[in-house]
Amino acid sequence: MTPRPQCVMEWINGFPSELSQEKAQAAIDITRTEHFNLDDMKKIEVDQLNKRLDAYSLEDHLACADWTSGSVKLCLPCKNVKCPESKAPEFEVKGILHRKLVDVIKGALQSEAASNFHYIPFSAHWKPNPDGLAIRVYGEAFSLDAMCEAYEEIRRKNLTHDGPDVEVAIMSMSIYSDSTQLSSFGPTSLWLMYIFFGNQSKYDRCQPSSFAAHHVAYFPSVGQGILVSIEN
Repeated sequence: MTPRPQCVMEWINGFPSELSQEKAQAAIDITRTEHFNLDDMKKIEVDQLNKRLDAYSLEDHLACADWTSGSVKLCLPCKNVKCPESKAPEFEVKGILHRKLVDVIKGALQSEAASNFHYIPFSAHWKPNPDGLAIRVYGEAFSLDAMCEAYEEIRRKNLTHDGPDVEVAIMSMSIYSDSTQLSSFGPTSLWLMYIFFGNQSKYDRCQPSSFAAHHVAYFPSVGQGILVSIEN
């Protein structure tokens, strides 16, 4: 064994209780990637990197992934005072992280799951016997009347500018918002808005492994600040 591989094996075997064989192989595989540069490793100080990671915020991470930080103003109630909403006092909620819906749609269409999306809606019918009446079957978003009507409206408007041979498509979005628990112990939670695409079968969407929920926004907690504003 040459000196360099021997040093690596001594390093791996020096932490038998902490470093598994899989993790050691993963570390070695990093050195084989296209962008790995040994000269960069010479500048690394683990202590300094840990401090940078500790100071790294969620906003910093999402800013690199086409997320935007914004705010929204909420009209507050005026206690014992009649006041039109246009003149009501406002409370500004800052730090709302959100993405453009167009970016979310593009990301979904470029994913592997998009190969099973239904882009042309249709109606489904079932005949209990050859001589019986056909019964309309409702089970998927892409077989609803609303989606079929919206698709025909788009076709009539001819919104595509790529020529008559380019097929138009419609994307159905179901928007949800709720709180999710982030830890097994403690009250840490996150309130988010996410969407499911109706073009995807509900049997695929309901599987956690399909990652069918696309995050659109994260809402901060207003805390006691809004109560103080109402009292004032």
